[in-house]
Amino acid sequence: MISLYVIGPSFLHKMPAFIKLILLGITSVIVLPVNSLLEIIIFVCVVLCLYIFCGYKIFRRIVFIRPLIPLLGLILIFHIWVGTVNDGMISVLRLLGMVLLANIITMTTKMQDLINAITPVLRPLELFGLSVRDLSLSIALSIRFVSVLFVVWNSMNESFRSKSGKNSGWRLLPPFFIQVLKLSEVIGESLTARGGISDANEPKVGRDVL
Repeated sequence: MISLYVIGPSFLHKMPAFIKLILLGITSVIVLPVNSLLEIIIFVCVVLCLYIFCGYKIFRRIVFIRPLIPLLGLILIFHIWVGTVNDGMISVLRLLGMVLLANIITMTTKMQDLINAITPVLRPLELFGLSVRDLSLSIALSIRFVSVLFVVWNSMNESFRSKSGKNSGWRLLPPFFIQVLKLSEVIGESLTARGGISDANEPKVGRDVL
């Protein structure tokens, strides 16, 4: 439905989804307290090497993070203004590295594999009457949706530039939010029609999603 999975023979494609998610979590915990600019630069370089090793089809999609650049720029400008340039560069590079890492995991992992990896962790919640299947699907969609939003933004930005010859900037925010709301509605209707989200008052239409 909205999959950004890129078919490939890389080692990340062959790695089990639960291992990739565990490594992503461990990496987040390790990188968050790091305050050394050199160490953060090394981290970003390692992530970029992952894109290179996974092949050209993966590497060329690195441009999908362009919508993040204005936010990173604002963060850096704020730190320059308050006189903490070094901290600003660390914050920007840390955020950039983590987004790139999360993005490459979504591109090398199938949606169903994400759901299967998350489901066992949420299994204890069944004791509270919660649907583990619904929660797993929601979390997997949330992870996947980050990359989808990048694609939507880039598509709208390219369309704006082709018509006006200028960068969209903040002008694209209102139509972007409208597009996101429409996309959310379409996804919700699709899941309901295909039985993706269980409903105690409605029969299942289907069992397989994505």
